[in-house]
Amino acid sequence: MVGSVQSPARSEFEAFHSARYFRAVDGLRAISVLLVVFNHVRGHDTWRWISGSTNGVTIFFVISGFLITTLCLREERSSGSVDVRGFLVRRGFRILPLYLLVLAVYWLLTTGLDVDPERSAAFHEHALWYLTPFPEVPHFSSDPGVPFEVAWSLGLEEKFYLVWPILGFVVLRARDRARATVVVALIVGALIAPLLLGTLGVVIYEYAHILAGCLVALALDDRRTFAFLRPLGRPRVVVAVLVVLIVLHALRALIPNPLNFAFSLATAAALVGLLLHPGSAAGRLLQTRPMVVIGRLSYALYLTHQLGLNVAERIVPESLGTTGDALTVPVALVLILPACWVLHRMVEAPLIDIGRRLTRGPAALRAPAA
Repeated sequence: MVGSVQSPARSEFEAFHSARYFRAVDGLRAISVLLVVFNHVRGHDTWRWISGSTNGVTIFFVISGFLITTLCLREERSSGSVDVRGFLVRRGFRILPLYLLVLAVYWLLTTGLDVDPERSAAFHEHALWYLTPFPEVPHFSSDPGVPFEVAWSLGLEEKFYLVWPILGFVVLRARDRARATVVVALIVGALIAPLLLGTLGVVIYEYAHILAGCLVALALDDRRTFAFLRPLGRPRVVVAVLVVLIVLHALRALIPNPLNFAFSLATAAALVGLLLHPGSAAGRLLQTRPMVVIGRLSYALYLTHQLGLNVAERIVPESLGTTGDALTVPVALVLILPACWVLHRMVEAPLIDIGRRLTRGPAALRAPAA
């Protein structure tokens, strides 16, 4: 019967909504964390065109906004509302145990071994901030290079986790058009904040990247906007978007600030393409086992990679110059990835399961750790 035949758009929409795991997103997280590693390598200014400054974190932010909003949308659809308390408990069990463990390791290393007195002093000067809801303060208020300053992105995300579920799914409960309008307004506000609020505005600006991911989730959750975005899943369009993304990534080494949000938009478009057409060449590459494994370990790797780089930089002589700087990356990964796997299996994954059991959280989607 003609009436029983689904249109391609309808079947793709339903396939997207029934998916519990986006394998290509894990691969994209692998790209983002590897960019972060490159951004902290010795002599990283030489490799800035590879790391793209903070582009790795920007990709993390877009992915996080998409996945968190998708989780909330699916919970609302299945349960009628979002249990904000349960959501926060699950996020706490997912993020805080590993975060506090690695912070403790930093404290022990800088207190007991003290192999670099200057960096140890810098860490202890700012360490208390890492135990507050504002671990981003050292990153935005001091010279770059403070040990464990990678916590800045987690501080921003924690506040996003607190505000967005309440605003988007309690205040604006089941009002998708209003949600999208609010997200667009918040993006505009975040983009102009640096012009009005100085350093505080620079901090607020970073939320534009997370909100771009939220907008992707809201668009893909609606049948009409899903159909509008379908062309982004065409193979040639996926390739074109990825070319634009790579060009913007390289250009950010030369023009960092004006292209920042443009890179977010290109990341959001690439994310849509990968979600709608995971079988593309790029999608298949991102879904290879090495990429997926690194993506699953990305939170542990994000927290610990500077420790691995510090050890690698002591193994590889600085006298080797640019070649030595490049070698520190694979050496660091060989050293730290096994430790990340142990942390994931022994700490991160068990605590995530505890958080879900305590709150009977939805199993509609497997979300990242950060």
